[in-house]
Amino acid sequence: MQLNFVNPVLNSCNFVLRSVAGLQLQAGKPLRRMPEDTVSGRCITGLISMQGAKRRASLAIVFGDTVMRNIVEEMLPKDVDRSTGVSIDLVGEISNMILGRAKSELEDQGYNFQMSLPTMMIGHDYVVPHSAKGLIMQIPYASSGGPFYVEVCFDGAPVSESEAKAAAMRVAARDGAESKDVELF
Repeated sequence: MQLNFVNPVLNSCNFVLRSVAGLQLQAGKPLRRMPEDTVSGRCITGLISMQGAKRRASLAIVFGDTVMRNIVEEMLPKDVDRSTGVSIDLVGEISNMILGRAKSELEDQGYNFQMSLPTMMIGHDYVVPHSAKGLIMQIPYASSGGPFYVEVCFDGAPVSESEAKAAAMRVAARDGAESKDVELF
């Protein structure tokens, strides 16, 4: 598993869950998960596939009931419906925020992916079916709202030197354009 792929995902997860859900987070030691292993207990999962010309990836965020209840309490006003459907929608939105942010950082490194809409799963003891066929890395988190974990599955070639140079040129052009407040003609 390439750390330059995993780190933007974890950075995005940390940013979104701290800023939007108000969680205090501590990432645990990454573990390898076998494809046939199931989630334990009742969980809500947001799974997003990423497809590129040279690589594929899929990312999952898996929340148990405890952390999900805490996120719902933090993010939604008291008078809003807190049904399972609302929790599923909330996990889908959190997944989109995390992946949107990660996608931008990954593109800055030379990765180029199209993302799918999240597939939402809810139930007891089910398998998270990653679309990529590589190693599945599971990163457990302890949080102020309860434990959860993120899974990253990647398959494909590392970013080539030419892809990295092209990405660096795009970033430099973008950063140069953003630094100007006024353009003179």
